Amino acid sequence: EKGDFDKFRDQIFSSQEQKQQHQDENNTSINRGHTSSGMGYLPTHEVVLDNLPLDAVRNMLSSIFYQQPGDDDPTSTEANEIQIFRLADIVHKRTLGNPYFLVEFLDNLGSQDFVDWNKPLSSEQVDRIQHNTSCTTNVVEFLLENKIRRIPHSCRRLLQIASCLGHTFEHSLLCNVIYSLDSNNNIGGAQTVDTQTQVLLHAAKEEGLIEPTDVEGVSKFSHDKIQAAFAQHLAGSESEVIHFQIGRCLLNLISIQDTQEKSNHLFFLATDQMNRASSLIHSEEDCIAIVKLNVRSGECAVSKSAFSTAVDFFRMAVTLLPPNSWQNYYDLCALVYQQLAQSEFMCSHFEESESAGRLLLAHAKTTEHKYPAYRFIVKALDGQGKTDAAIKFGFDTLRSVFGMKFGSYGRINLDFYKCRMLLNRKTNEEILAEPGMTDPKLLATMKMLITVASIKAKRRIHLITWKCSDRIVLLSLR
Repeated sequence: EKGDFDKFRDQIFSSQEQKQQHQDENNTSINRGHTSSGMGYLPTHEVVLDNLPLDAVRNMLSSIFYQQPGDDDPTSTEANEIQIFRLADIVHKRTLGNPYFLVEFLDNLGSQDFVDWNKPLSSEQVDRIQHNTSCTTNVVEFLLENKIRRIPHSCRRLLQIASCLGHTFEHSLLCNVIYSLDSNNNIGGAQTVDTQTQVLLHAAKEEGLIEPTDVEGVSKFSHDKIQAAFAQHLAGSESEVIHFQIGRCLLNLISIQDTQEKSNHLFFLATDQMNRASSLIHSEEDCIAIVKLNVRSGECAVSKSAFSTAVDFFRMAVTLLPPNSWQNYYDLCALVYQQLAQSEFMCSHFEESESAGRLLLAHAKTTEHKYPAYRFIVKALDGQGKTDAAIKFGFDTLRSVFGMKFGSYGRINLDFYKCRMLLNRKTNEEILAEPGMTDPKLLATMKMLITVASIKAKRRIHLITWKCSDRIVLLSLR
């Protein structure tokens, strides 16, 4: 209530000068673009909370445990402090001082009656805690063995499936996945799966395992370690089976009525889930189907300039290609390596880009696939700082593949004169009105010339630029 807040504020700011100073800071923040609502504006600050040191954990536990009123016996007080220090050492080792884990650890100690926060700590309690938690080295294992195991099986199973969807998951998608797994998951029939899912999600929120997000119908795990704990709790290859079922379910959800953005999002998720279950895919037909999924997702990532994501998809596509893929699936292989070389280059993985380009060039059967490979190799060599190698490879390719001839300075001057003569005969409007170039080889030659001209050479840069630029202009005008 507003009145309660005023009382609280008065307790903090005991003097009128402090109130005025707070109001001045308030007004300054509001003038910077902040707005007030309800009880008024409260300035916010970002606080980075590092892991707590051992002394901080000891002080925290000392302030938590109950002290008998009027107990001035120094012996009793000292004994209690010794046990608190022992417990602090155990807690710090288990949680490494992580504040979130520390609170969870202490909460579990209280819920399992290891300690009574209203009574002094005894040596027997500390011994019991040390004995029962000695097998754990971090709080993830502690949560896995205690808090997670205490929740009902149906709730645990639900969160295991949700952990396969990621740190954040949609309720509707989770329900669809559970419905597709209904014969194996012990959660409920098709008629009640949605209702029971919502009930179990509510129970998980009450336990503090998940929490809502700003988006309606979307939840997230309270901590990434909790998601990892549920994922690790899946036995053997069970997680891969769930990932496979999730991927197949997502592919079935994609409809022609979906928007392009939603369809691409589902394809991303489906492809990622299928990749996680790749060890279950053995037939050549299934492998090729997953390769095509990765290619489509990778191309979508490229269109959004998400080249790092695209590299992951194209690399996975390469690993899934069968041994005889260049003979039986030539067009698909050429597309995969062409896209991989481009994406690796955009991520500054120049050696990987060169490797993909050379492999493409070694297997390419058509000029349609050879021409891009030449350019990838030149750019990759230049990116690695191998300028001389890039220049040599580029000009050798222009001479041997594209039939270009490069002469001395006199030839350059002659070509430059030809360019001026051709340009003088045409106005800007006439040049712009000319039809676009359509010859595939000429277009490939132009792209190769531009690639070579853009090499970041520290020497002979003018010669390289002149040699290429006059040919680019002559080809355009002719």
